[in-house]
Amino acid sequence: MNPIMDRMEDRKKQIEEGFEFLQRHQAEIHEVDEGLLDLNQWFIKAEPDFSNKAIDLSFAGDKHVLDGIFGAFRKLGYNPSSRPGQKPQSYFSCFWTNPDKQIKYWMTFTSTQCTRIKVGTKMVEQDIFETVCQ
Repeated sequence: MNPIMDRMEDRKKQIEEGFEFLQRHQAEIHEVDEGLLDLNQWFIKAEPDFSNKAIDLSFAGDKHVLDGIFGAFRKLGYNPSSRPGQKPQSYFSCFWTNPDKQIKYWMTFTSTQCTRIKVGTKMVEQDIFETVCQ
């Protein structure tokens, strides 16, 4: 028994099955690709995730871009696994699924509009040092 070779063979089979799965559902992928066409300039990457039979999508932009992504996926009948919180965050991710489709999409979004804001003040006791020469 060779655990490394066995694991490599299992992984190879998983990748091949995932690739075949994505190949069989090219029409679904094309539909989403067309639906996201207007967001191309904020698109960073798309990568197949063979083990989850999903496609990973990464975007960067401002609130309007994130709204556009939500609009495009919803127009195609997909629903997010979570929604951005009330408090603005620099990063958001979720799965997009459609009960009538086989492919799911893992989307990550990074904000390009981050600013530093003051949220409070705290007093900290801190040592003070001086340089003394002799």
